[in-house]
Amino acid sequence: MGEEEKQKYSPRNEDDKFQGYGNDVVVSEKQVLDWNYRIFIQVFPHDSRKLNLWPNGFREILEEYVDNIKLVTEVLYKAIAKSLNIDEDSFVKQLGDRSPMNARFNFYPPCSRPDLVLGVKAHTDGSALTILLQDKEMEGLQIFVDDKWVKVPVLPYALVVNLGDQMEGNDSIYIYIYEDESTDH
Repeated sequence: MGEEEKQKYSPRNEDDKFQGYGNDVVVSEKQVLDWNYRIFIQVFPHDSRKLNLWPNGFREILEEYVDNIKLVTEVLYKAIAKSLNIDEDSFVKQLGDRSPMNARFNFYPPCSRPDLVLGVKAHTDGSALTILLQDKEMEGLQIFVDDKWVKVPVLPYALVVNLGDQMEGNDSIYIYIYEDESTDH
């Protein structure tokens, strides 16, 4: 997608500032920015979608992907609940059938000094679950375990599931900090 095409999907007003094509919203001069461009869109519930920020060429594919990920998410919530010996529908009931779901697609431009920047800075997710489909060309996802960063291997067509902050609690579920490295390719 060329620059002119990308700009068609950039946020146009304050309500859209976190959705569409772009990069970090700057809130402070001291803010550390991610070394990436992204498309970030709300995909569920349907009435919260801003289709004008969805590139036309992948709407149909994204619809199918979202439907399938919703099913995977429900299975995961039930499995987590069972592992905690609570009612298997606990999380589904708590989060409701209108729980927001977002999609984010990151592009990491070449960087002459990848040792100085991160594609996505270290963070945890504020959500309950994050499901990642890694690009087999971009190995950069890391988690912080035992006081060191560990690379997450890319397994073609595999999903990486991160538990978000909403799932941490009672010393039963632990959340890891993760980041994406920059690349020099």
